[in-house]
Amino acid sequence: MACPTCGRAHRRSQNGPCGACYERQRYTNQSEEWKRDYRARIKAYNKEHPAQRKRWVARWRQRTGRANPPDWVALCAALKRLNAAVAQAEKCQRVCGTSQ
Repeated sequence: MACPTCGRAHRRSQNGPCGACYERQRYTNQSEEWKRDYRARIKAYNKEHPAQRKRWVARWRQRTGRANPPDWVALCAALKRLNAAVAQAEKCQRVCGTSQ
């Protein structure tokens, strides 16, 4: 069935919200003190388990399409190195050109 809130198809229940909408609603209905403690617990967990957070973030980026493909990342790195080499070459040429 589709979620009545966002319209996303899911198999969580026949007429209820999807997991994301359910959690969003549950979080919204909590007190400010609970939200503060919740955020603090998440920060503490992420600080204790950085590898797990890195896996979660990478998986989320892949799922949402926000991750850059490895080929594109390598291309950008190569372009930066090339720009740095060209700038260094121009700098050296100017120094040699004025000394003549």
